Amino acid sequence: MQKVCAEFSELLTPRGLRILAGRDPVCGALRDPAQPLVSLAGVVDRARAEDLRLLLERHLRPHLVLMDQPIPRWTIDEMPENYSELLP
Repeated sequence: MQKVCAEFSELLTPRGLRILAGRDPVCGALRDPAQPLVSLAGVVDRARAEDLRLLLERHLRPHLVLMDQPIPRWTIDEMPENYSELLP
């Protein structure tokens, strides 16, 4: 892979494309609010996804830095509820 896909659909298998188009039997389960999570196999082409990962890694790695600083204790000690406030 020489460049990032323009569309997510380029990573899909034929079944993934059918699901995206709403023409696969699993679409009923995807529309069911009682089933908020559906695990599907074989809808993303593994080779294309791996090629994309390698491409992104190759181009982004020089711009990434290791962040290993813990969250400052003072920013969370006074939180009345977990995940309800923004950290600085």
